[in-house]
Amino acid sequence: MGVCEVPDSCCGSTTSGSETCDTTAGRLQWFLLVVRAKQEPKIAEGLQAKGYEVFLPLHTVRRQWSDRVKTYEAPLFPGHLFCRFSLILANKELGVLKTPGVILIYPGGGKPLPIPDLEIERLRRVTASHYPVECCALPQTGEIVEIPGDIPIRGVLVERGSLCRVAIGFDAMGRTVGLRIPLDDLKRVEGPLTPHWSLRAL
Repeated sequence: MGVCEVPDSCCGSTTSGSETCDTTAGRLQWFLLVVRAKQEPKIAEGLQAKGYEVFLPLHTVRRQWSDRVKTYEAPLFPGHLFCRFSLILANKELGVLKTPGVILIYPGGGKPLPIPDLEIERLRRVTASHYPVECCALPQTGEIVEIPGDIPIRGVLVERGSLCRVAIGFDAMGRTVGLRIPLDDLKRVEGPLTPHWSLRAL
């Protein structure tokens, strides 16, 4: 598993032009971009060349061929990537939307939805782990569990065994990822078994 991003993007920020990171309405925020599928790395490079901070979560894919198993990295959310910029300046200059391959800022309809920094950091931790991760459908019910760490991550246990499958929801992104993790690395969290899957609900 890996991540395609600009250097030091985990702990710093990259500005473009006259953008500044402050507490005003024009501060830098993360947004989910809908882009052309199978062109995500190239589009990420185009945004980085303009000075934007980009986060393209990747995961390891294994494909069985007739004579061998092929392993490669692919986008966790095909046709999507994350970019950090000032929405006010982006609307004014259209620097992001003018980048070849960028279709729209999620969810579209003229009302882009900012992604909280905490959700980005949780997703970074998930993709940086040594456990297999995949995009999955929304779980309906299950036991709420927690993956301990500096940034605790809660999810819904959807498959139990020596190697469990935990569904982790990301509210603002409208996405859920499945993480395969040993049972011993999970901590049960007190609470009702509800259909809630999102981190906000947990």
